[in-house]
Amino acid sequence: FIAGTDTNVGKTLFTGLFARYLKEKKIDVVTQKWVQTGPDRDLTTHCQLMGIQEATLDRFKSAMTPYHFDFEGSPHLASAKESTRISSDRLIACTRALERQFEAVLVEGSGGVVVPISDRETLGDVVARAEMPVVLVAGNKLGGINHCLLSLDWLISRKINVVGVVFMDASGAAHDDILADNSQIIDSFYRGIVLGRMKYEENIEELYHQSLPIFDAVMVAWGAFGYK
Repeated sequence: FIAGTDTNVGKTLFTGLFARYLKEKKIDVVTQKWVQTGPDRDLTTHCQLMGIQEATLDRFKSAMTPYHFDFEGSPHLASAKESTRISSDRLIACTRALERQFEAVLVEGSGGVVVPISDRETLGDVVARAEMPVVLVAGNKLGGINHCLLSLDWLISRKINVVGVVFMDASGAAHDDILADNSQIIDSFYRGIVLGRMKYEENIEELYHQSLPIFDAVMVAWGAFGYK
């Protein structure tokens, strides 16, 4: 599960590029977006970043995006506007169905870790129930420390396996001293949990190749939890 410390922190970019990395390792991988709100663009972006045609995955589309709502907002609000209840059973069942077809399934979250899908349940609760390991994508900006520590504390309190944290820069996010310090201070609280920082780079090819050591680190950490 690819979780975020907030919305618009780079989960889609990380998911698509990490999927490309797995694909180039000859691992049969698919991405999933449990709840898409607003334009149906995240899976399209994943495919573009992976270098594959979206049409090749059409027969898996209903499992790849179990829920899609027109209103671009929190899943609980978007679903309420369409009088639809998001079923955590369905979310998990769709992931399990994809696991039977692919070697690896990368599930991109919606917004932050604890975004609600109803007035009683969050996406994080579903992740805990499904016993999925988590890569936390942290927005590398002023305020990023607080967001990251709160997200980590919540995940760990639910006994969710945190593979690691990847900090993601945004254009003009903050002074570089702040961006460099964010990962260092998080690592002082949780030694070894930070797997790297993806620095801002407009050229996707350059960003991908710069990020290969981070993806390597994710795989090593993933394997340490017994996942293959």
